[in-house]
Amino acid sequence: MPYSLNSLLSDTGFITPYYLKKFQKLGINTIEDLILYFPRRYNDFTNLMPIANLSAGQVATIQGKILKIKSISIFRRHINITEAIIEDDSGSIKAIWFNQPYLAKLLEEGTAVSLSGKIERYKKGIQISNPMYEKMDALGDLTHTGRLVPVYSETAGLTSRYIRNLIKKFLPIGKETRDILPLFIIKKYNFLSYFEAVSEIHFPENKESLERARHRLAFEELFIIQLASIRQKRAWQKQKANSIIFDKELIRKFVKSLPFKLTNGQRMAAWEILKDLEKNYPMNRLLLGDVGSGKTAVAFIAALETAAKGFQTAFMAPTEILASQHFISAIKTFKAENLTIGLFTGSVAKIYSENAGISREITKSAMLEKIANGQVEILIGTHALIQKEVNFKRLGLVIIDEQHRFGTRQRGQFLFNVKKHSQVEEDGFIKFDKMPALMPHIMSMSATPIPRTLALAFYGTMDISRIDEMPLGRKKITTKIVSPENRIKAYDFIRRQIQKGHQAFIVCPRVEGSDMSETRAATKEFKRLAEKEFKGLALGLLHGRLKSDIKERAIRDFADGKIKIIVSTSVVEVGVDVPRATVMMIEGAEHFGLAELHQFRGRVGRGTAESYCFLFTDSASEETLERLAVMEKSSDGFKLAAEDLKHRGPGEFLGIGQIQSGFPMLKVASLFDEKLLKNAHEEAKKILDSDFELKSYLLISQKLAEYKGKAVEK
Repeated sequence: MPYSLNSLLSDTGFITPYYLKKFQKLGINTIEDLILYFPRRYNDFTNLMPIANLSAGQVATIQGKILKIKSISIFRRHINITEAIIEDDSGSIKAIWFNQPYLAKLLEEGTAVSLSGKIERYKKGIQISNPMYEKMDALGDLTHTGRLVPVYSETAGLTSRYIRNLIKKFLPIGKETRDILPLFIIKKYNFLSYFEAVSEIHFPENKESLERARHRLAFEELFIIQLASIRQKRAWQKQKANSIIFDKELIRKFVKSLPFKLTNGQRMAAWEILKDLEKNYPMNRLLLGDVGSGKTAVAFIAALETAAKGFQTAFMAPTEILASQHFISAIKTFKAENLTIGLFTGSVAKIYSENAGISREITKSAMLEKIANGQVEILIGTHALIQKEVNFKRLGLVIIDEQHRFGTRQRGQFLFNVKKHSQVEEDGFIKFDKMPALMPHIMSMSATPIPRTLALAFYGTMDISRIDEMPLGRKKITTKIVSPENRIKAYDFIRRQIQKGHQAFIVCPRVEGSDMSETRAATKEFKRLAEKEFKGLALGLLHGRLKSDIKERAIRDFADGKIKIIVSTSVVEVGVDVPRATVMMIEGAEHFGLAELHQFRGRVGRGTAESYCFLFTDSASEETLERLAVMEKSSDGFKLAAEDLKHRGPGEFLGIGQIQSGFPMLKVASLFDEKLLKNAHEEAKKILDSDFELKSYLLISQKLAEYKGKAVEK
């Protein structure tokens, strides 16, 4: 029976139901899925050596005949040992396998074999331990030994050996695939054909051919992403928006009234945003800035300009804590501007106007009416802002804080609400229909310093502004890893800081712990510290499951100095600004990424006193300690972000996974290959400049549709 790339594995007759379930778990259902399931790493078994030349410590491949083989069960130790003597023209060596008794029958005496593994010393000499094995055929075509051997991501009961055998069987069907890249791109970069690249990524002839295969497949991945980004950006720029003309005198007067001087980075970012607001198509700008760099001040400048021209601003934050902080900050900042400011979350609605002079709580229905009538000029809130019931009269600007915490659909819901009477395709790649409704300008903010390559790959639809300097007076924060034996010393240090009039954060990874975990949970740790190490001091507890009024009270009491130490989960990562806090202590630091740790650290050092960040860990892992040590050496958010990306990949790094960010997983491409990424961007742009609808590039168009479909599916 002939098979095609679309053939289901279940129809091939080669795979039992047991293994089919395993493959389905990995998302592999068709022959094409299998062929495109690329290795995660390779075992280098290319070092083929005569047995006589072997020495302990080497990883080598030997080829010879089996002289003897036997399997021994040691019942006392509950293990089985299979021993064999392998001979080539130069000598012989013992091979040993544990708990694989079937090998004694599979590898019979006289069988020609190829073995790859580590050479180890034992009492009587050297041996090859637990080697990969395969029988030699007349052609010498090796799959599991004597070459760069692919290792795949596995699931229980499904080994790389089994996957290798199956891929090798079906790989020739991959010849059906057609190259989507135009011939001029393939020639320009001397790329392998698509099928050659797929073949070499699985079974490379050598390291050079593997690198060429990776280069080819990585380019295609990045090329498709860039096509999607550029097309989306241009589609966005075809929309209409209200032009909000820059009022130089208004902004100059406002900036002069601020209790601090803007940094050059803030000035440049504000200028770029204000110029974007003047355009008759909607702004889509991402403002990146390290913790404490002053992004909110820039956002308020844009909001003031918008309000001055009679338009409303929606300011969305990921948590009620952060939304409340922004509301309080806005009231202070705009005290002389005669603005009506609202706070709208899942649990509270508040309104502030200069006429009243205070903020007061109102009903949600009253707030919805004020929003619809245009009476609220700046509305700050959480996901509550994107409810269908929320209707703005003249929405001119949307500000999304910590935008990576919102999924694509959540970020786009403002736009769907604006155009709710039209048929808008909600596919994660917002498709706009032709209608007269004006779109709001969009400004997103992130305190996670996104490396330039990641920004180009995943934020190509947005223009980017960076605040790459800190306000004057911000001191460097001393950061130390604290091992278990130094825990008491750290507690004593914190107590002395409190005695000097300072305050401290203690962050725990989860709200509720379990006996199975060594991670200290916030609720248990709060109780323990209050009864032991910090008995007699005013402690507070903060986590996401507390009621809104209790959270607000805890933050307010901490800010007022009534609480000296606040024990919290990661909700303090953003939005809590307490200048008297000088110590950030993080329990189970190994459970957080470097970007998150840097965010926590940014909660202190906001006053004039020396500040400290203590990374508590019970881990003895060398890799973990090396990763955390980067925090001790660097306070550069962009450098830490790049390091974090290496360890965790873009999905985890962004905090919400690639599923939420709206992009399928990268299989081959590295976001650290800036040159390849720029080449992919350049070629995608050239093609779209000449043929935006891709009418002459049907294969590319089909691939792009498939890519977008997978993003939606995910």
